[in-house]
Amino acid sequence: MVFAAFLHRHYREVMARRLESSACRDAVPRGGSTESILLQALFTMMGKIAKADGRVIQAEIDYVNTVMSRMGLDDHRRKLAIEYFNTGKLRSCDLSPLYPRLLKALGTDKRLALALLRVLCLLAQVKGVVNVPEQALLRQFADAVKIPRRELEQLGAELLARESQPGFVSLRADYALLNVVPGDDEQCIKKSYLRLLHRYHPDKLGPAGNSGEMESAARKMQAIRQAYERICAARK
Repeated sequence: MVFAAFLHRHYREVMARRLESSACRDAVPRGGSTESILLQALFTMMGKIAKADGRVIQAEIDYVNTVMSRMGLDDHRRKLAIEYFNTGKLRSCDLSPLYPRLLKALGTDKRLALALLRVLCLLAQVKGVVNVPEQALLRQFADAVKIPRRELEQLGAELLARESQPGFVSLRADYALLNVVPGDDEQCIKKSYLRLLHRYHPDKLGPAGNSGEMESAARKMQAIRQAYERICAARK
């Protein structure tokens, strides 16, 4: 019994670190029933949030895949996570039976609870605006894992503030720069990217272009390339 409690605690600690930082590569230990309910609750809720506005876009699916990788899920657990996500998309899906089990599995581990909530907040922001249905689901989850509303509000404010920092470029800004949206497929995005490269290539200015115009065109080209590279990296 003591050994099982240790395994569950170790799993929670490792999972919290992995969800908090993409740089964490700690080996994922066995999590037993804690792992089972965490996977079911998290990915079912992700499906619920993604479908809250009636449609699931590719960028949301890409983010879910990113979370799977960050959690170190093997093929079997990835399959389970996808099944839970698809279940969450159903209108008939009721999350309330999962919450008591999740709360019991988390125990007093507030760090993991906050890491899970942060994952859900980031998913809700993928489309650019967190609408009323998503807000309600986030509040529901926070209440279920005993995270005060003020902490949920602080977390949301921190994530929004991060996007307004001078050195931070959000994927939404990258999509906007390429004149595409997250729901567009790779072919559409690449076509728009190549069209913009052609439009802003310094050679288009011809011999009459002055040095200022050439520099401006070069900066625009660089921004377009960097935006495209970030979008491609996020979709892998």
